[in-house]
Amino acid sequence: MNIMVIGAKGRVGYKLVETLLANGHYVIGTTRKISHSSKIKNSHYREIELDITKPLSSISH
Repeated sequence: MNIMVIGAKGRVGYKLVETLLANGHYVIGTTRKISHSSKIKNSHYREIELDITKPLSSISH
C-alpha cells in the first residue's frame, strides 16, 4: 500500500514510517524542509517538501 505520512521527521511520524516500511508499505514522508541527510534509508521511502501551514495556493503544483 502507498501511504503518505505528514510530519515524517517528527517523533511519532518517524516511528510510524519505520513501522510501515517494516510491514512492506511504500511511504511518502512530508517535511517542511528537505535535507540531504534523511535518517530513513529505504528504497520504499521518499521524501517531499510540504508545509501544510502555508496557504493552499502555495502548496499546489
